[in-house]
Amino acid sequence: MKSYSLISMIAFVAMSVSCGPSADTGMMTIDVEKSYSKKELTIDDLWKVEYIALETDSIFLLPGGQPQHIGESKLGFVDNRTGNLLFFDAKTGKKAFCINRKGQGPEDYISVGALVMDEKAGEIFVWNIMYGTFQVYDEQGKYLRTLQMHNKRKDEYLYITNFINLNDDQLLCSSNNMKGYAVHYLQDKKTGLTTIVDSIPNERYVNQYIFAEKDGVTYSTAPNLIPFVRTSEGLVYADHSNDTLYRMTDGMTPSPFIVRTPRVKETEPNKILRFDNETDDWMFLSGIEMAYDFSSREGLRQTSYGVEKASGEIYEMKFIHPDYEGKEYSPTALNARYYPADELLTALEEGKLKGKLKEIASTLGEEDNGVVMLLKRKGNGQN
Repeated sequence: MKSYSLISMIAFVAMSVSCGPSADTGMMTIDVEKSYSKKELTIDDLWKVEYIALETDSIFLLPGGQPQHIGESKLGFVDNRTGNLLFFDAKTGKKAFCINRKGQGPEDYISVGALVMDEKAGEIFVWNIMYGTFQVYDEQGKYLRTLQMHNKRKDEYLYITNFINLNDDQLLCSSNNMKGYAVHYLQDKKTGLTTIVDSIPNERYVNQYIFAEKDGVTYSTAPNLIPFVRTSEGLVYADHSNDTLYRMTDGMTPSPFIVRTPRVKETEPNKILRFDNETDDWMFLSGIEMAYDFSSREGLRQTSYGVEKASGEIYEMKFIHPDYEGKEYSPTALNARYYPADELLTALEEGKLKGKLKEIASTLGEEDNGVVMLLKRKGNGQN
C-alpha cells in the first residue's frame, strides 16, 4: 500500500499560523468565537435554481430522504426498505433505471450506506455497509466486481463516512471509527488498490461523535461532516479536527487557504469549522458547537459564515428561499434538496409557495414523488 502524508504539511501550517497568519500568507482567518455582521442573501442571488419533478410509478416511489448521487445526467436515490437504487434523468425527472441486488450472496448488498455513479463509464459504486465493500454494477444491475475498502487499523474496524467519484480511475474515500481515528485514501476503480493520501493522528483534537450514557444505554450523535468538498473552484479538504483548510491542487497536493482561530482544542465546548460550498464570489462555512442534550434533543448549535471573496469580509449568514416562504436553506456540498410531495402540498395550501415551485406543486398528488431543487453555478455548470 502506498502512502502520501499530509501530516507534515499540517504541522508546518500549524506552527506558521499559531499566532495568526501573516498578511502575506494569502490565507483567510475566521474567528469562530467572534460575532460578525449579519447578512441575508436569497438563494437565486447565488445560484441558478432549477426544480425537477420526479416521475412516479409503483417501483419508482421514493420513501423520502435526499439524493445520494447528483450528476450531469442522473439523480440517484436509495430506498433501503426495498433495496431499490432509483435513478432519474437529471434534466427531465423521468425514470431512468432501477437496480435491486439486495440479498446475502457475494454479488449482492444487504444495506446501502451510500452510492456514487461514474456516469462516463456507466458504473454504480454501492457501499455495502455490512461487509465493508463496494459492490459495482452497470445500469442494468449486472454485477461487475467487488472492491475491498481500507477498513482496518490494527484490530479496529473503520467504516466509510464519505466517498466521491474523483476521476476516471479513482474514488476518494474517507473512513472513520467511533474513537475518531480517520484515514483518507484513493481507491482504484478497477483493481481496488488503495493509496493513502492523508493519515490523521490517532488522537484527534475533537471526535465528530458526542456520547452520553443513561440507564446503561449509550447514546451518540454527530453533525453531518464531509471532509472533501468538490466545488466550482476544485477540491477542498476540511477535516473538522484541523485548524487549517486546504485546496487540493496539482492532483492531491494540499495548499492552505483558510485558518480558524482560536484553535479547535482551545474552545469549550469545542466548536468545529465545516466547509459547505462556494460560488465565484462567496465561500460558505459553518461553525458547529459540539454539545448536545439527549434529553431535550437540542444542541449542535450552528452558525453560518459567508466570506465575500472580493473584499475578504466575513458575515454571519441567513439564506432566504426565493419560492418557499419561511423555508431557510443552508448551502451543502451536494447543492440539492428534495422536497416530498406531501410537504409541498401542505405549503401550497398554506400559501407559502410561489414561482416555478408553486406551479409544479399544483400538479402533484399526495402519492407522487416530490421535487428536487438543484442549485447550479450561474453561467455554466453545476455547483
